[in-house]
Amino acid sequence: MNSADVLHKILIVAVTALLAIAGSCDERKPQPGMGMPCPRSTLTELGGSTMTLPDDFKGKVLVVRFWSDCCSYNINEMEGLGSLHDKYAGRGLSVITVYSGATKAAARQFREELKISYPVLLDTDSTVARQCGVSKLPTTLIIDKGGIIRGKIIGESEKKAWTESYEKLVSGLL
Repeated sequence: MNSADVLHKILIVAVTALLAIAGSCDERKPQPGMGMPCPRSTLTELGGSTMTLPDDFKGKVLVVRFWSDCCSYNINEMEGLGSLHDKYAGRGLSVITVYSGATKAAARQFREELKISYPVLLDTDSTVARQCGVSKLPTTLIIDKGGIIRGKIIGESEKKAWTESYEKLVSGLL
């Protein structure tokens, strides 16, 4: 066997191995949806502490808002989340926001401007958003006391419709 034949065989083996690896990458986990467990993810809060979804919230209803500061309608909805949090926190509701795809400084500035009192967690590379099946910002997940996704609200909505939707989903799970 000459060196050209050996090189050809090595090339065939290498291409076959790469195709096998690429094929295994196509076997993606199904995206979490309604009735499925929230994926376990650890995020860092602006203050430096970490929180693990959904583990740190077992026994509570959890509202998780994935957002970015690029959309002006986040202002109304973030204020609405604060009202929802204040109204139901004593009955077992936790509200957190996951600031996706931006810097800690930008998230801190937005939190201060809106006077957000609930946790703001960082997902600067949007890894957790993808794990949770978030393809558009904003997206809000409603997770029950056992860590199961029971609601998913994608995009913006008018304040009244938004408030009624969240209130209905959350109060039914408490």
